[in-house]
Amino acid sequence: MKISIVQPTKCDIYLEQNTAKTLKIIAPYNPFLIAEFQAMIGYRWDKEKRVTIISDCPRNVSQLMMMKGINPFNIFDKELLNITPNRNNLKPHQKLMLNHNITRTNQSEMGGALIAGDMGVGKTLAAIETLEYWASQGLKEFWYVAPKSALHPFAGIPQEFKKWKSGVTPEFMTYEAIRTLVSKTNVLMPDGIILDESSLLKNPTTLRSQAILGVSEQMRAKGNCRIVLLSGTPAPKDPTDWWHQSEVGAPGLLRESNTTKLRSRLAVIEMRDGLHRTYPHLDESQNDKVKLLYRRLAGFVLRIRASECLTLPPCTEINHYIKPSQELLRVAKSISNNTTSTLEKLQKLRQLSDGFLYDEDKKTIWGGSAKMDAMKEWLENSGNRCVIYAGYTASIDKICEECEALEWKVGRVDGRGWKGITEAEFQAKDDEDNLINDDKMVIVAHPKSGGMSLNFTASNTLIYYSNDFDGQARMQSSKRVDRLGQTRANKIINLLHLPTDELILNNLKNKKDLQSLSLNDLDEYLSKPKDESIIESEVKDELIVIP
Repeated sequence: MKISIVQPTKCDIYLEQNTAKTLKIIAPYNPFLIAEFQAMIGYRWDKEKRVTIISDCPRNVSQLMMMKGINPFNIFDKELLNITPNRNNLKPHQKLMLNHNITRTNQSEMGGALIAGDMGVGKTLAAIETLEYWASQGLKEFWYVAPKSALHPFAGIPQEFKKWKSGVTPEFMTYEAIRTLVSKTNVLMPDGIILDESSLLKNPTTLRSQAILGVSEQMRAKGNCRIVLLSGTPAPKDPTDWWHQSEVGAPGLLRESNTTKLRSRLAVIEMRDGLHRTYPHLDESQNDKVKLLYRRLAGFVLRIRASECLTLPPCTEINHYIKPSQELLRVAKSISNNTTSTLEKLQKLRQLSDGFLYDEDKKTIWGGSAKMDAMKEWLENSGNRCVIYAGYTASIDKICEECEALEWKVGRVDGRGWKGITEAEFQAKDDEDNLINDDKMVIVAHPKSGGMSLNFTASNTLIYYSNDFDGQARMQSSKRVDRLGQTRANKIINLLHLPTDELILNNLKNKKDLQSLSLNDLDEYLSKPKDESIIESEVKDELIVIP
């Protein structure tokens, strides 16, 4: 097939489609043309046949369209459609999300939409409205992909569909299930797909990311671009976190073919000025990479910040420092002096702060913890709903046991699944926004498993018994109470026992990598003087003795 290109030079080239998902190209010699081909996915030069071979994939197709003088991304420059939602109570920003989703996925092979919104702004409701609109156009098969913890039938996203009485029931599946599915042959691709918590796709080399990219490519091969990504991070830690998400939602929109190239050339070149946008080099003071990336992804990404569209009750974060006994500090220093690995030391100190250690057989030895007593005090003052996060399975089980002893109904959410009371039971309210059940209920969860796509606004108290090492999980879990639907002032309590608890918390909030900590950092924190103005508990610890 002959095609005429206009850039980087005017000439005719010949394309031949292969069954091996490759394209053969015969083109005249031109160094600029060769450079264009070399930037494509799967490029190689067949010296014997003297032909260029590239992958037959959406990114390369979009680049070939640009070479022909066709802008494959003009859908991102169009004004948003004004879609009438099925529900009258949608807030303006939720209508904006719906209009964005429909407009950017409407009749374009390279279209797609990414909603980068804070937790609790109603992305799920906008996704439900989007699926219902697609269904009204005669489409039937939809997938809703999300983390496992968000897809329990009595909690998370399925519960949202029931709550809003949606007439559409997509096929719910986890990212892990997608990996298994795409390995099979003759799988029928959906008419539309929602990718919730799409920040999980930031690493392009993971199996889940490759599987989702494969699904999007198969959908586009049939002219279907109804692909919507929902991210809870309007300001990514690293701008390159959005590179693979844009490859799924708008392949080729970012000219750079991998994250390394994007990082080195960020904010210098963009694809559209007529056909290519170019930005000059900027002064150091103006080189805000995230803002410039927003400009480069304009039309594809819609940012929604809670502070700009919601008026939520005040949320107060309290650091409750529990004074460790001298005995506990001696054990902590002994661990510090006898452990050579930073992460191993940090793990053992976290366990010690929670009130337990593992012996050589990995059995849990509980010695009691003043932190547990402080947790129970906050629990009893929380009313009849509370949410508690802990970073270890042993801690979660112990907290559940203590809460049940205090006659609280418990729902446990961690890597083992959901057990006990459901999100629906925890949240159940009447038409006047009063709790239907006055029983005392508590959700005890791991920050990762219980931190995504769940709604716990029936509580106005969230307690971190301990954290894990994932800053994203901390940010997500902290918004399960402080979100749309919360009507009362709420508080987040951080229980800090050993000084290293504060070190972990600060690093998580600043999105710093805990693996970069040195042994000296930990030793310094163990001997760090404490601010006397903080809340402090004088309860003593029991000494953990490992036989």
